Amino acid sequence: MRKKLILTALTLICLIGLTACGAKTPTRLQSVESKMLILQNADLFYNMVSDPEMASPESMEQISNFTDDESVMIGQTYLQKTGLYLDGKTIAKAVDSYNGSVADIGNPRRAIGEDGMPVVNIEQKADEVIVNMPLEGDVHNGSVEMIVDRNFHVTSITTNVDLTVRESLQKAGINTAIGMGTVFVMLIVISFIISAMSVIPKLMEPSEKKKSEETEKAVDKTIANIVEREESEESEETDDTELAAVIAAAVAAFEGSSSSDGFVVRSIRRIR
Repeated sequence: MRKKLILTALTLICLIGLTACGAKTPTRLQSVESKMLILQNADLFYNMVSDPEMASPESMEQISNFTDDESVMIGQTYLQKTGLYLDGKTIAKAVDSYNGSVADIGNPRRAIGEDGMPVVNIEQKADEVIVNMPLEGDVHNGSVEMIVDRNFHVTSITTNVDLTVRESLQKAGINTAIGMGTVFVMLIVISFIISAMSVIPKLMEPSEKKKSEETEKAVDKTIANIVEREESEESEETDDTELAAVIAAAVAAFEGSSSSDGFVVRSIRRIR
């Protein structure tokens, strides 16, 4: 399908080339030759953009996915055949713009001048040429605008809808409301996030407090064990000293001595 679409585009280019065969790009944009060249191709480009075949979903999907190489190839082919460079990506944007405006215009058709020919207005500026092709429709009028830069590259082809002042204000109001609504929604979301940041520490406080209490209890228990162990050791030492004095006194009494200075009890061993 992709190759078929490219071949179709190239076929259109060839058809354009038949009507502009041997077209040579002028050397200066602000010249009579360049004006004639652009006018000659304006109708052809319009017919391509407004072609119903290009408006099909399959075609739109394909031309929207042109690779850079495919886009440049189409642009070079247009340049050789018509004298104007029009790449594939610009074509895709032009077709999308036209299709997006069809419903607002309502059965768009070219405005016809007094000479019976489609109206084409051209404005030559220092760095670009602006071509305007008015459209008439059942709902609104509009126009297709084509811009050509100093290198004879077609930079854009857009379709504009002529809205009334009331419709323009309504559209602007809707866009403003959507924009401001989006901003307010984001501000509300941000405010909720900020509020949640102040609540999160409070939610974590009980667990941290519980953990702190458990740590304190563990430390107190450890300290109590240490103190108890030290007291037990001191108590054992005290008991051994008293027991040694009692044994020494008993030995002295057994030997009939009134004092135990002559011997010392060095160790006590319990026999089970």
